[in-house]
Amino acid sequence: MSEHAERLHRTAGLIALTVGVGTATSPRTFVRPFGVPAQEITAAGAWGWRMFGIRTALIGGLIVAGDTRARAAMIPVQIADQVTFVLAGRGDGGVPTRAVRMAQAVSGALVVLSGLAYLRD
Repeated sequence: MSEHAERLHRTAGLIALTVGVGTATSPRTFVRPFGVPAQEITAAGAWGWRMFGIRTALIGGLIVAGDTRARAAMIPVQIADQVTFVLAGRGDGGVPTRAVRMAQAVSGALVVLSGLAYLRD
């Protein structure tokens, strides 16, 4: 693997790890910059965010450690997340548009970084 591809994979992994740890440890605080008021996060919602965070942190940490299976999983997982964000944006307005767009941007960056890494291999 080229050094450039390795850097791209690790960057994607670090972003995922950061988002995952932040969301898993403090979902109400972490989603605030995304335009989701903390008081609107129910206990069930916080649990869902934590599960999303754990999954994302696990994949990100494995990518940083060089796990090729986690690297291969990044794009399909993020595509599934993109579908979730599109559906959330089409709902009854319960998810702020800003939150949907920011989540799509972060997820999209992970897809681009991972895709570029594979192109550089």
